[in-house]
Amino acid sequence: MSRVIIVGGGASVKEGIKKNLWDKIKDEEIWALNYAFLTMPYNPSHVLFVDIDFYSSFTKELSQLSRCGVKIIAARHSIIANSEWIETHYVTREREFYNTKVFFGNNGMTGLFALSLAVKKFDEVYLLGYDWGIPSVSVDSNDDVDITHYYQSDLDVKSSGFSKVYMYLDKNGNPIKNKLRDFDVYLRESSKIYNVSVKSNIEQFEKISYDEFFKQLYRGRNV
Repeated sequence: MSRVIIVGGGASVKEGIKKNLWDKIKDEEIWALNYAFLTMPYNPSHVLFVDIDFYSSFTKELSQLSRCGVKIIAARHSIIANSEWIETHYVTREREFYNTKVFFGNNGMTGLFALSLAVKKFDEVYLLGYDWGIPSVSVDSNDDVDITHYYQSDLDVKSSGFSKVYMYLDKNGNPIKNKLRDFDVYLRESSKIYNVSVKSNIEQFEKISYDEFFKQLYRGRNV
């Protein structure tokens, strides 16, 4: 049975790292989204992004990864359309065009872009860091910045969703439901999708703990 681990940026990944995440998944197919590759002690299988500003900031690093055998996948943009080392895809924000282009949601998110590609290829998909605003805690008692990403204190990130909980939650702290509905499109797929974030606001997929995640990986290797 084929499977892939997609590493997003949600703060819940910190729990996995404390439990030796990188060592436990090192032999798996790993798709790193955006800045996640910068935090890994080895190269992922793929790096995916949709923001051309991300490419502009890390062209050198992405090119080096490509030369090392890492597959780079991105939303199509005129700047990279003719690249020989980046696989690009036409994307759509509209759910009705899900089967004709790569769906990346109303907000144009890398997490949706990656998931749209993964469900067409793998039997099992494990989502890491797909929190959607959970947990939302302050960096410290004297700081109003919210922690949305696990690498927030380590990397200088330029992203519309970085530390901005209002991108995911309304003023009452509830998930913005019309945005979450973008995940409904994957319910029609045959792939089994696990969300390794027990407090995630994304309710469409079965949520499992990191302990259960590691158990499933181990069982899969010994089948």
